Amino acid sequence: APKESPVTISAAQRESRVTLAISDEGPGIPEPDRLHVFDMFFRVRAGDSQPGGTGLGLAIAKGIIDAHGGSIRAEPASADGTGTRIVIELPMAPTVKEAHG
Repeated sequence: APKESPVTISAAQRESRVTLAISDEGPGIPEPDRLHVFDMFFRVRAGDSQPGGTGLGLAIAKGIIDAHGGSIRAEPASADGTGTRIVIELPMAPTVKEAHG
């Protein structure tokens, strides 16, 4: 996303899962690349002239989230396909009351 553009973070709980969403207003991720952004060393070539990373951040995040029984996906942040929203869903641990009846 361009420097100083907003990044929006939201969270919601539904039953025994929590959903986190992180959205930006950048150029977005082309549809064919959305599944691959979680592969090690994969970098989107969007031509946005921003310095790229190593392609490990989302792969590491996916590994941690998978290990906790969750899921992560990339989708457009807006109806016109711009921006990116990363959606993370994680199971919630039972509360003490639920665990002990």
